[in-house]
Amino acid sequence: MLRSRAAVEIRNLKAQVDRLAQKIEDLDREVDALRTEVGEPGDVLVIEQMSKEQVRARVLEVLATGATTDVAQLHETIRCDIGVLLDVLDELRQAGQLIEG
Repeated sequence: MLRSRAAVEIRNLKAQVDRLAQKIEDLDREVDALRTEVGEPGDVLVIEQMSKEQVRARVLEVLATGATTDVAQLHETIRCDIGVLLDVLDELRQAGQLIEG
């Protein structure tokens, strides 16, 4: 009697392990599909929450180096909200602090 219970329990556990293994395979396929659809983690730009004044200061720091840059490079370097960055660049352009090439 005890052996038959143990055998039933072992069969149930094996079936549960098989179901879990199948779920893992399904999740792996979903993750692969998402990676294909979204891109690898290196393709994501993490932005920081910062005020408009902080963005302005960072832009001016980058420009003070004398290096030429474009909006995409600034965005990648500063890692701020793109809308705020564009507003700051427009303000700097209007103030004559930014020269477009």
